[in-house]
Formats: sequence, structure tokens, C-alpha cells
Amino acid sequence: MPRILISIAIYGKAGFHSSMPQGRIESLKTKNRIHPLVDNRKYLSSHPSHHLTHDKYFRFLLVVFAVSMLISTAAIAENQVQIDTQTETLTVLDDDKPILVLDQISIGRFGARQDKRVGDGMTPLGEYRVISIKQSKRFHFFIGLDYPSVADANRGLENGIITPSQAKAIISAHAKGSLPPQNTSLGGHIGLHGVGMGDPDVHARYNWTQGCIAITNAQLDQLLPLVRVGTRVEIR
Repeated sequence: MPRILISIAIYGKAGFHSSMPQGRIESLKTKNRIHPLVDNRKYLSSHPSHHLTHDKYFRFLLVVFAVSMLISTAAIAENQVQIDTQTETLTVLDDDKPILVLDQISIGRFGARQDKRVGDGMTPLGEYRVISIKQSKRFHFFIGLDYPSVADANRGLENGIITPSQAKAIISAHAKGSLPPQNTSLGGHIGLHGVGMGDPDVHARYNWTQGCIAITNAQLDQLLPLVRVGTRVEIR
């Protein structure tokens, strides 16, 4: 960004003075003792074409800045989070290269499985995406996942765990990019969060959550800059 700001200053200076008659510049410096910027604005007001040129240039720079920000955000969203429930590690990948590895994570108190049920205290296995990131008084921050997935819904329907209308609602929510229903027999409210005000010693020794993935508050602070809404999360 500093380069862009400098180029604006140089362009503006050249644009103002190169188009102004030399005698006019001298009068601004010696005769009236008026600051050049004041009369430059008067000069430009009588030359609409100069307004248009500088305005287009400024708009162009704004567009470049906006696009660069979008690219940066998209790059972060393309990071992938892998959670290994066997080794109890969380890894952030950028183009398949690990850029952050967190250990001693905690999962559901009764382990993890693919066919999660409401109230079973287990972490679901599967592929999800970050649907929300919110500050939490209880957990420091809560990174919500779009559980249950379409695969979860289809499996739940096949096994008679949810009704056709519930499966349809889950699938429809994913098609719209919104949070799927959280009140079916598949359970819900799954995400990544910190220990918050909990006991760090309990976190270090036990799997203690009701199905979420927990990490320390310090680890969560490391993770937050690397994820955005839309980031893919694989729990395996």
C-alpha cells in the first residue's frame, strides 16, 4: 500500500503544475502569497477535464485495493484445517503445506464417530466448512461449523434417524450457504473453541467436550488469523 499512496502524491503534483501556465505559478508564489493548493483547486474547478482524469485514476486505485483485499481474504479461506482425532492434533494447511500444528486438542468425551447423534457426547467425523466466527464469554471464541453436512443428512435419512423433510431442510440450507437445522436427531452446535474460563489441567488430561473440538485460548489466538467463513475443516 505505501507504493500506491506515493504514486498518488507524485501524480497529483505533476498533474496540477504541468498544466498550469508558468506565469500563474509565479504569481502564486510571489504576488499574492496564496498557498498553491488553494488556487490549484480553483484552477481545476474551471477545467472539468482535469477533475475527470484524476477522479478516474483515484477510482482505479480504489478498485485495485478492493481486489487485492478480496484476493487476500480468498487465500485465507482456501486454507484447510485437518483435525486428527487419533493423534489429537489440529493442522492448518496452505496448498497442502502445514503452516500451523496444534497438539493436545480435546474432542468429545466419548470419542468420535461418523454417525453422530444428539446428546451422544461424540465428535462427528467428516468434511465441513466454517459457517461463523464469534467471540464467546464461555469459550473465548467459537468457530462454528456447518454440521450436519449433506452426507450426514443422507446417511441419517437412510438409517431412519431423521425424516425426509429434515434431510431436505439440511440439504437446502447447504445449497444456500446457510446454517443447517441444529435441532434434529443428528445434533448440532458443533465447532472449534477455546478452554475459556475452564480448567487447563482438565483440558490437558481429558477429552471433555460434548462433541466440539477444544484447544487452549492461546492456540485459538494462533488459529483465528488463518481461518475465515468458508474455510474447509476435515475431522478424521
